[in-house]
Amino acid sequence: MRRKYIYYLLTAAMSCAYMGGILNTQFIIVMKGQPWSPVFGWELIVAGWGALLYALGSLFLAPLSDRFGRLPCIAAACAIMMAFQSIMGWHLLGQYRIWHFFLYWGVECLFFALFFTGVEGLMSDYQDHRMPLARRLGLYCLSWAAGDTVGAFVTGYVKEAFGAEAMFRGFAVVMLVALGVIGVDWLRHGHRRFGERPVEVEDIHPEASFHARLGRIGIFFGCIAFSAVTAAFPRFGRDFHGLTEGVIGNILSVNLFICAFTFIWFPFWKRWQYNAELQIILQLAMVAGLLMLFVAPRGGVYLLRAAFMLFGFGWSASYFFSIYYSLQVPAGHARSGGFHEAVLGLGSLVGPVMAVGGMWAVGKARLLTGARIGVVAVIVAIAAVVFSIILQAILRKTKRRSSPVKCHAGRVFY
Repeated sequence: MRRKYIYYLLTAAMSCAYMGGILNTQFIIVMKGQPWSPVFGWELIVAGWGALLYALGSLFLAPLSDRFGRLPCIAAACAIMMAFQSIMGWHLLGQYRIWHFFLYWGVECLFFALFFTGVEGLMSDYQDHRMPLARRLGLYCLSWAAGDTVGAFVTGYVKEAFGAEAMFRGFAVVMLVALGVIGVDWLRHGHRRFGERPVEVEDIHPEASFHARLGRIGIFFGCIAFSAVTAAFPRFGRDFHGLTEGVIGNILSVNLFICAFTFIWFPFWKRWQYNAELQIILQLAMVAGLLMLFVAPRGGVYLLRAAFMLFGFGWSASYFFSIYYSLQVPAGHARSGGFHEAVLGLGSLVGPVMAVGGMWAVGKARLLTGARIGVVAVIVAIAAVVFSIILQAILRKTKRRSSPVKCHAGRVFY
């Protein structure tokens, strides 16, 4: 197997642990009869805390792999995360307390950021013209989306059948295997890159900066929506829709499966590249999905799946715009990828915080019942995406008025 495919597989494995880890944690938090406060919101607060640490890790830890090497940093991240999965899986801190979840998920997110930005840097350190950057990124995005899909799907059913400890222990084993694979690759190849082709003139795209700005705005507000809805759904799905943990994980996995499917074909479709109008229009799928989620009746499983499918397509397209244009630079890929990941992390922080604040205000005013209050997260998500699309449209219009028309490779840019 070629080296780069090993890291695609490792990305899938670690993404499975990422999505499964937060979902497993949220299932524990929302279980009835727990010793902590029953007030709705702890699962969102933990998710937001993890997003904050992920953003900080992306900003301040990502450059470490530029400086000290990709594989040493990736290996260190795996080792530390494996230790904390073991701590939770074998109750080394005693019976679960709410601070355990903050410690566990904060550390995990900090080093997930180091792992993913290191792999992104590893994948984009060279320009291999046999496989365009869009396709290489498509494979990378497909890897983490497939891992997220499996993590959400498996966690719901395994947690329901065998308990949360089984998932934590399973993730510790996954990370141990990943650490072994990275160690073998490090011993065999050292710091050698995947490719040796130098950066050439055709690899540099000055117009990418504007599209990257649009992409980062889109994914920032998209992550507000994504994190608000997915963090609220374990309790909202149980209390309002009457779903089991397995079905909740199943529905969330549909959202991620569509992301994976998008990453399969999207890199082969070139019409979206440097097309600002289409870049904005495709994000409307998120609005359509969220509106369906808002009107879904109690127990409407098929409508919920359709809603998450639409939302997943719009969100994954927005994600790809951001990462693709962020890596259209000739050097410092981990730093550039780290900024992209930081935008994701900050959006994922703001989403749960806004949802918790909205739920508190609505609950205080007694506008909704306790079971229905989770719909506030959907309202927050709709507002975020609509604002994002309007903001991008304004920037696009301003850019079009202020910039002369330029022709490049047979296409027109502004």
